[in-house]
Amino acid sequence: MTISGSETTGLDIRQEIAGRAMEAIISGAYANNTIVTPREAAKLAFDFAEAFIAENNKRQV
Repeated sequence: MTISGSETTGLDIRQEIAGRAMEAIISGAYANNTIVTPREAAKLAFDFAEAFIAENNKRQV
């Protein structure tokens, strides 16, 4: 897969998805005046990345 014009590995893709998800989680929590710790946000983000990749893999089969 290619992100930002360069070839990436599975771990790179997972980190990229999780990073973007973590930004969204923190922004959403801030917008809703909700407290979320960085640890909670990271766990949710990586869980989301795993689910996103699994769903994407199912669709490609």
